[in-house]
Amino acid sequence: MEWKPIVEAGKPWTDPNFRANKNAILDPMIRREKRIKNWENFVWKRPSEVYGRGNFKVFNDIKPDDIKQGHCGDCYFLSCLSSIAEHPQRIKDIFLTQDVNDAGCYAVKIWVDGQPREVVVDDMFPYD
Repeated sequence: MEWKPIVEAGKPWTDPNFRANKNAILDPMIRREKRIKNWENFVWKRPSEVYGRGNFKVFNDIKPDDIKQGHCGDCYFLSCLSSIAEHPQRIKDIFLTQDVNDAGCYAVKIWVDGQPREVVVDDMFPYD
């Protein structure tokens, strides 16, 4: 997906492939313990709705202890992110869009099956 025109347009953009709803974070086929079942009630918001426009950055000072598990409950994934943050430039190199934009559209470069791939996402997050 070409992300530059979306960012340049500056209109709030929603990822058509990853909808901001409970199905994005909960598999309906798996039995859930009570803690996870509460995720059904999360509201999806953009950072500007939580922090106010202009009060946040994509990243500033990257540190391994920036990771906060909160309700995520996936310490293995989060510990991987934390270990990558030991080398802040590695995090910066992943992000093709490094500044907050009005579209809420962000592109990252990741490797899938040994091949570089651009993945474009919106800035909707489950919020509790």
